[in-house]
Amino acid sequence: MSFEKTKELIALNQTSWYQKFDKRILDSSEEFDGWTSKLQAEDLYEKVFQEIKDALEKNDQTSILDVGCGEGRFYDYLLDKGYADKIKYTGVEIRDDAIKKFRARHSKVDIIKEDFLSKDFTKQSFDIVTSIGALSITANGLTDEEVMVYTENFMRKLFDISKTSVQLISNSMYICQPPFGLGFLAAMAYAVSPFIKLSTMIKPGKNVNFAVIGIYKNFDN
Repeated sequence: MSFEKTKELIALNQTSWYQKFDKRILDSSEEFDGWTSKLQAEDLYEKVFQEIKDALEKNDQTSILDVGCGEGRFYDYLLDKGYADKIKYTGVEIRDDAIKKFRARHSKVDIIKEDFLSKDFTKQSFDIVTSIGALSITANGLTDEEVMVYTENFMRKLFDISKTSVQLISNSMYICQPPFGLGFLAAMAYAVSPFIKLSTMIKPGKNVNFAVIGIYKNFDN
């Protein structure tokens, strides 16, 4: 299968998953935030925030590209932390409904409506690139090799347009599907840079866990 066909199939898988997720929201009393519960999302946002906090503190302004920004909840989180004047934020999102909800709260925010891997960023770079949930793909209909190629291409493009680091979170929909897992994600990240950090977040009593991956230009940033 060509890489373009692989991207198309992954997009279809994601669309199918979001449709099921939307039904889960309707059938549940739990509060949700785009792709996971609000409580889980806040924990994940805090994890990413702690990794980028030093950069935000030492720079007058830090440019952030948020790939798969959804409804803009991570942007809200940064604003709540008091960094409105310290960040130059750009989001990337393909879903119209998510963008509409984002713009309803932040009409002037810069959002790129395009598939991340198809977008040409050759003339752009950002201090930090974040992606919270966008790599949480389902592998239905894909060979192991196609998943590997897609994952490395995704990580490498994030890394290539970042000046200092990538902060990436993938959830159990991806990492719990054999033969993929934390070791696989670590290997893919290491193929991009030797400077990586990998940790997990596990919710007791829930069949949900997350891989939190930092990919750095070096460990001095």
